Amino acid sequence: MPEGELEIHELALLATAEIDAALFSTEQGRLAAGGGLGMGPSFAWVKMPDMPFRPGEWTHASAVIGRLSGHLEYRFASGWVLRGQPFGVLFSGQENSDTAYEMAIMGGYQW
Repeated sequence: MPEGELEIHELALLATAEIDAALFSTEQGRLAAGGGLGMGPSFAWVKMPDMPFRPGEWTHASAVIGRLSGHLEYRFASGWVLRGQPFGVLFSGQENSDTAYEMAIMGGYQW
């Protein structure tokens, strides 16, 4: 990182419960829609940039956050899985926290 810039590192450990329901199923695969709800701790480490007569130092914060998401998933008969998550929301009950939005495309294999 260039000298004098803000440095942030974050980690969130969210236990998530998911459910889905089949929209239709054929011999080639299965299309399903579903959602997830999670909750867990979030940690952030921030280093402020150096200022005149005041060197930058690390500070940290932690909070409990929640996650709500929805997805569409196609499971091929061969075991491959494709999932599109058009929306996800990360939220916290703290006064000074912002809500974060996420989208994702995932793929994998399930046996």
